[in-house]
Amino acid sequence: MNKVNQLIQKFNKLKFRVLSQFNYTKEGILVRLILILLILFFMNNIYTAYTKGVENKNLIEQEELKLAELRSEAEELKYLERYYSSVEFQRIYARESQNLAEPGETLYYVNRPEELIIDYYEETDDPITLNEHAKWWSKLILGK
Repeated sequence: MNKVNQLIQKFNKLKFRVLSQFNYTKEGILVRLILILLILFFMNNIYTAYTKGVENKNLIEQEELKLAELRSEAEELKYLERYYSSVEFQRIYARESQNLAEPGETLYYVNRPEELIIDYYEETDDPITLNEHAKWWSKLILGK
């Protein structure tokens, strides 16, 4: 029991010696608290700046893709503008839409009946039952 009391006393002396090295005044505590708050504030600012930077980088990449698409579209429109302003297009357009002809040419109008766009399925007298798989496959693959 005596040894335990001695160990406790040594521990208390050591604890007092270690704790006495620190300055626990109100000013010291206040300064440390302000430093900790400043460190947390700057860490928060660094984090928000980094995340906004990543977002801005993604936005810039998206805008660059849109710009590339717009540039390719502008090139295509320039090509179409040159084509539509060409003499060849004006001749073709005048001939087809305005029914104009070159000097010395004769235009003829051919009246054709409109063709049916939809082919109607002809019904047969040979119905296929659902259990006849071979007939279904031959109808599907071979059209017979």
